[in-house]
Amino acid sequence: MTESEQAKATIPATLLKLQGVYPALRAAEKRAADYITKHPDEVVYLSVTEVAERSNTSEATVVRMCQQAGYRGFQEIKIAIAQDLVAPLKNIHEDVSENDNSQTVIQKVFAANIQALENTSAILDVAQLERATQAILAANTIAVIGVGTSGPIALDCQYKLMRIGLRCQAYVDPHIQLMLVSQLNRDDVVIGISHSGSSKEVVEALTGARKLGITTICITGYAKSPITKVSDISLHTSSQETLYRSEAMASRAAQLTITDVLQVNVALRMKEKALAQIHQTEQLMNGRKF
Repeated sequence: MTESEQAKATIPATLLKLQGVYPALRAAEKRAADYITKHPDEVVYLSVTEVAERSNTSEATVVRMCQQAGYRGFQEIKIAIAQDLVAPLKNIHEDVSENDNSQTVIQKVFAANIQALENTSAILDVAQLERATQAILAANTIAVIGVGTSGPIALDCQYKLMRIGLRCQAYVDPHIQLMLVSQLNRDDVVIGISHSGSSKEVVEALTGARKLGITTICITGYAKSPITKVSDISLHTSSQETLYRSEAMASRAAQLTITDVLQVNVALRMKEKALAQIHQTEQLMNGRKF
């Protein structure tokens, strides 16, 4: 699954799921995933045996790869791909080049962020989102943690949840994250943000929280990653890396939007309480404006 191939068209939701689990697949499973990703229009007419032969794998490997992506087997993923192909594909942004002028850069960067949002919307699991919403509503304290490019996302999430009256704290220092977790209890929730799902500090904090019986939620770009293994609830983003922007940087728009969705979903269920808190906060803050 090369960047040039990914950049040619909007990636169907089914193939986005394959992309999300791809790093965790075994070598043979990756060959099967590569074949399906490169030839989706052919796969819908092939049997599991034919896909196995063309990808130099076995039928069991193809089925196992499909199950890794969340499908019961090859037939189910084939139906999902067929449904995706009904919708016409459209061209998306090209990678930024050194010869691009400012107007072209604007168009390409905006297109990349829009694409990340559309792709994330296509793969976001509504059931997982609802579970996250209910967990946040029931929590005494919400702790949000992230490092690197995910740190500012954690701080923004804290702001959003505090604005509607929730007790929320964000921490970007790994040592403080671990100290914080040690002071939480089963009535609390920890949200870990890591695009790669492999940030050691964040995974360690969630591991500690889970051992204490605390509900753990992650926002990540990879369905099969260390962070999902220690998370009770997983919310997935999708983005592509380009020459001048890492994949983690490109994922920020999607991560921010997921925290937006969480805030709105929680606020809707809090109803008047959330509105009253927003109004009270605005009244206090108005005195600090010119």
